Amino acid sequence: MAKIRVYRKWTQWETNADGDTVGDEPMTVKEEEDTYDCVPDDIDRSEGLTVVDLAVHTLERKLFVDEPSSSPGFSPGLWYSACVGDDHSWGMGGAHEELTAHLEGFNEDEERAIYEDLARRNPSWR
Repeated sequence: MAKIRVYRKWTQWETNADGDTVGDEPMTVKEEEDTYDCVPDDIDRSEGLTVVDLAVHTLERKLFVDEPSSSPGFSPGLWYSACVGDDHSWGMGGAHEELTAHLEGFNEDEERAIYEDLARRNPSWR
């Protein structure tokens, strides 16, 4: 089954009572794993949507990926990443969210088509 496995991590710098940053590395405050199904259902197919279309939509419009793991160009098995930024919605007090999105169950032609579709709108990927 074609899906996108997403790993999210929130990090935050530890601060002292004066609000000054403490330590050399931010601490991880939360981690999550999620999957997004990319198999077209009957409605998707009736609208002409393919597994590639659904993957591109998820990567671009739901996960807001901003770069592939290999650049320039396509390579099989590449994954995508995003720095979503500071997250106040989870009560994390400004923790920084990063994610990686990994394609699973796609063949190489589908992976290439996903990359090419995203790269058309992101010229710096080439």
